[in-house]
Amino acid sequence: MHQVIESVVDQGSFIEIQPMWALNAIVGLARIGGHSVGIVAQEPAVMAGVIDIDASDKMTRFVRMCDCFNLPLVTFVDSPASYRRRAGTRRYHPTWGQAALRLF
Repeated sequence: MHQVIESVVDQGSFIEIQPMWALNAIVGLARIGGHSVGIVAQEPAVMAGVIDIDASDKMTRFVRMCDCFNLPLVTFVDSPASYRRRAGTRRYHPTWGQAALRLF
């Protein structure tokens, strides 16, 4: 997915935010045609790109930040479903899983 993003944005302009957290979600800032944009993508190489709690939280926070600064979003979607893992059921809340879906 990083190669796809780099091929779309201006050369060397992509800055990934929180690259070591929720590896199945990619968020960052870039320039396209000299204009600043927010990038939201799913990484199909990690957990097949499914949206889990951490990925949903990461994408939701980033989209809200872009909204505060009136940055347009470019979205790359490749997801089969959402995922609720057993270890996360204690902190799982149904609205967290739906938060990423309601962003758009």
